[in-house]
Amino acid sequence: MTNGESRQKRIARLQGGLSSLYLPLPDSTLSRLPGAPELLPGECFSSWFLRIQIGFRLPTRVLQTLFKVKAPGYWMDAGIEELDIEAISGVVMCHKESLEPLLWPRGSLLSASHLACLTTAPLRQRPIYRYCELCLRGDAVRYMRQLWRIACTYICPLHGTVLRELCPKCQKPYVLPNYRAGFKEHQLWQCSTCGADICDATSITPPDELRYVMLSRQAQLLQLIAAGSELMQIWKDVQMHAASSLTTDSHGLVDLSSEMNVHALFSRALSHCLNEGRNTEQQDLEDYLWRLRIQGADGPSSSIPIGLDGMRVFGKYAVSVFMQLIGCHDLWGSTHWWPTGSSRTLSDLGMVTARAEAKAAEWYAAAPKRR
Repeated sequence: MTNGESRQKRIARLQGGLSSLYLPLPDSTLSRLPGAPELLPGECFSSWFLRIQIGFRLPTRVLQTLFKVKAPGYWMDAGIEELDIEAISGVVMCHKESLEPLLWPRGSLLSASHLACLTTAPLRQRPIYRYCELCLRGDAVRYMRQLWRIACTYICPLHGTVLRELCPKCQKPYVLPNYRAGFKEHQLWQCSTCGADICDATSITPPDELRYVMLSRQAQLLQLIAAGSELMQIWKDVQMHAASSLTTDSHGLVDLSSEMNVHALFSRALSHCLNEGRNTEQQDLEDYLWRLRIQGADGPSSSIPIGLDGMRVFGKYAVSVFMQLIGCHDLWGSTHWWPTGSSRTLSDLGMVTARAEAKAAEWYAAAPKRR
């Protein structure tokens, strides 16, 4: 800064130095972002959005304008708004086909406004973000997967370990950091509450039988959530792994300590569910939702889904699964472990307060409607 240079002139000079990064697109008011990070395999929109923000130091509203989106990133993960991938591909200077996996949620139940509990925790008024510390440690570039944003995913299909949603240090739910220029930046792998590295955790591996039950149940629920959408677009390797052979131990049993075997078993279960379908009496996702009765202001009550019903999802294995998730999951978050129909009893006991009910209702009321 030269002597006597005003603050306004200094800002204008700095902006001028960055002008080469923002080249006007023909017939558009958008700008190009050369060198933008590419969308990684299975990455969710909000993760990619944040990586672009950090790379170019762009405020949220600026990048939303460039991408022609209005809803927060975690709602975009659910397909609430239809992405204009042709316009976005022009901004980030990539092939449109490379962004097509982002469209998968649009054709699934994730985008249904009345099923916000599939990607968010209404009682907590926050999005669901889970993670596998082993996957993140192995990433050349760390990123969040679409799979980790869905309520029915409990086990990493690659490592067979329990997915976490709590910070291992402060035990607060992990949420994707907000990028704010001028403030201390938290990277994607840092807890936005305490700043700890979320990868600094001891992995939890359920016993073999329970692990396979959890993997198969989440595959079946994913099939129901996928509906008629192109789920396989975000797991292009599923068919390959489903066809791969399984290695066995000295007793002739499948070796579930092998990451490749775990991935292959999950791939087989998911592929079977998607290609063959399931029994008709098990086809309704509503059978597995935990609902909360809300008393209307003028008398009549209604019910809203606030998560999955762990007792129905896992049946006789529910208690065992519950024990595996202690310390890793918010047990009042996206899966609830109380007998179906018990919400009024829990309210009477003070476990679900009128304030909590009101917050869940507010979350649904404020959720953007599918556009």
